[in-house]
Amino acid sequence: MKPILTGYFDAQHTFTFDELIAFIDQFQLDQICLRSYNKKPLIEVNESDIKQILLSLKATKHKIAIIDSGIKPFNIHSQSQFDLAFDEFKFMVKLAEKIKVNHIMLKLPVFTDVIQEFEQIQKLFGMFVDVAMRSNKKIILEPSNDYKANTYAYIFKKIKSNHLGILFDPVYFMMHNESTTIAYRLLKGYIFAFAAHDA
Repeated sequence: MKPILTGYFDAQHTFTFDELIAFIDQFQLDQICLRSYNKKPLIEVNESDIKQILLSLKATKHKIAIIDSGIKPFNIHSQSQFDLAFDEFKFMVKLAEKIKVNHIMLKLPVFTDVIQEFEQIQKLFGMFVDVAMRSNKKIILEPSNDYKANTYAYIFKKIKSNHLGILFDPVYFMMHNESTTIAYRLLKGYIFAFAAHDA
């Protein structure tokens, strides 16, 4: 599969969708990552917005490679936080279907010990993976919450799903005092995307 060079390019949510398209055209990119639409979070888009997104993509011959769900990580011991996050994720999966996107960015829920709490993690987060799998979507985990590479590797080995992978961000692991080489070795079988940072 040919690698895709893409990014958000939305000037920290300050661009409209048309401005975003015009910006990436300067660099001859044909795919974008989307985390907002006309300066509002994707969770707030309506049917009219979706129709306009599709019309703009068709007219400009662009595609959306990834949508960032923007879902706040829920605490695995809070039912209300889980319910909200799960409802938002189901909305994001439906949105992805409508705008023809296969990859959805998401962060792991909040927990303290991945081994001791894995049963609860699998029970709740596994529901997200199941929803993605049933819709033939893939979840890309964005490293967050100070979780180490071995935490992600443990979850991938336990859940065992082709619909769950990671955004490999070498700077994230370096900033958490990990060897990027070791992190890569642990996660290389689960990488869906690579992150690059401006120096």
